[in-house]
Amino acid sequence: QEITPYGSEDNKKFTIELLNGFLTQLELTEQERKVMDMYFDEELQLKEIAKILGVTESRCCQIKNAVINKLRKLFEKEGYNTNHKNLG
Repeated sequence: QEITPYGSEDNKKFTIELLNGFLTQLELTEQERKVMDMYFDEELQLKEIAKILGVTESRCCQIKNAVINKLRKLFEKEGYNTNHKNLG
């Protein structure tokens, strides 16, 4: 299976549900969860997230990228292809 950009509202809903399912398996810290929720669910920019959390924008980027790398490993373990250029 290959994960691709949403394409439709149904695909977006499916992808978000799939991501949330995998995110729960990662046992994220509170800060990691907040960054991911604000970035993907609330669609805030990293600059906005940084201001809310009281950290730098680069720190938010590091947190997001670290979680995305964990997600990639988990997706690959489950048999998904994560080599798409739009992931992360």
